[in-house]
Amino acid sequence: MRPLDRAALATLGAVAAVAAAAVAIGDRVGLQVVAVTPERDAGRVSTQAGIEVRFAESVDPDGRSVRLAIKPPIDGALRWGARTLLFDPHRALSARTRYTVRLVGALRAASGRRLRAPVEWSFETGALRIAYVTAAATARNRIAARTVNAGGAGGPESGERTLASFERPVRDFHRAPDGGSLVATLGTDGFAADLWLIDLQGAGARELLDCAGAECSNARWAPDGTAIVFSQRRLPLPPRPWLIDPRTGDTRPLLEEEVIGFDPRWSADGAWVAFVSPLEGGLRVAGAAGGRTVLVPTRSNAPAAWRPGALTLLTSDLREGQGGQFADVVVSIDLADLSVRTPLGAEHRGSRSPSWAPDGVSFAFIRMADRGEQVWLATGAGPQFSAAPLVTAPSFTYREIVFAPGGDLMAVQRSRLDVPYPQPEVVVLDLSGQVVMAIADAATPRWLP
Repeated sequence: MRPLDRAALATLGAVAAVAAAAVAIGDRVGLQVVAVTPERDAGRVSTQAGIEVRFAESVDPDGRSVRLAIKPPIDGALRWGARTLLFDPHRALSARTRYTVRLVGALRAASGRRLRAPVEWSFETGALRIAYVTAAATARNRIAARTVNAGGAGGPESGERTLASFERPVRDFHRAPDGGSLVATLGTDGFAADLWLIDLQGAGARELLDCAGAECSNARWAPDGTAIVFSQRRLPLPPRPWLIDPRTGDTRPLLEEEVIGFDPRWSADGAWVAFVSPLEGGLRVAGAAGGRTVLVPTRSNAPAAWRPGALTLLTSDLREGQGGQFADVVVSIDLADLSVRTPLGAEHRGSRSPSWAPDGVSFAFIRMADRGEQVWLATGAGPQFSAAPLVTAPSFTYREIVFAPGGDLMAVQRSRLDVPYPQPEVVVLDLSGQVVMAIADAATPRWLP
């Protein structure tokens, strides 16, 4: 054998030895975790957060037999990327709670390396905040927020913080799915209104859409945050549902056909939008990407409340009772077969404004009482629900129920009946009906994670 051949073989042997040593060492080290989200021992984590484990290399699809053991337990779904394991909770995390996450089972990288070291970490969620429009002196030009502590009680850190203030009245606002922004409707005169974006991370507010004398209202974010649906009305024309891209400001009608509609609401998966179609006499449900639309006849012109995780709507409809008297009745609409049911008993006439709890198992609604309107809570597996009064305070009338992300609290706007020209206030209730926080001169409650 020539010297050159012997040198080449020696070199190849050395490379092979190094490679074998690297494989042996790599196998002993195993598949490595390079990051977790939320971070280890992170605090004040959003209740809307997902959970993610990121690996140093691609994971073998045939070597994935793991689950995430989470305490306290959370229902959710696992998703895999090439180097990531993601857990999407089915509902918001509980506020002010310490969670421990542990990776359980066997895992193998595409290189054959196995996960050898245990993966476990903890993080703590922050407190919920309730946001609202301040109503002092009827100006309503400021959006503020307060912290709601664990157990619902307001404490020393629940002091008010201004999120944004304007020289025009705030008619409505809604938060983005990631909790980092708000879209607000600002009035310009007795009719017109524009859309503004408010960055909650400190970048301030900017105009999203100058409606040029039209009324833009009922703006709501798509669940994935990529679009905002709203209704636009330019006198003397009727309103029509539109979409706007919050990043570019580009707008387009929800449907190419000239469909009249207002108060649009997204389904939980973002695939559908339901809006009131008054000339057609009902709720129209349209595919957000175009295509199929469905009309469900109703007579009350009330907006829809989508059941979480299902193609089912709650709304109110006018139904005739004894003596030919009409009254609002809560109805449930199953879009699979367009069946319409009354989920509450016949005694619950005069009921409206249903709002689903995040678990989709219960809903709250407003019911007429002898004096004012009160809050009731309905529970059950469906199609029939049992209902009981949550608050029956004859000196108040209630409206606009908004459940907290975790479903254990709700915020409601109310006004006194025993004083002239009362200012509205926002109250936070637990599911027993106990008032755990009351905010004077406030309206339009919205939860922030």
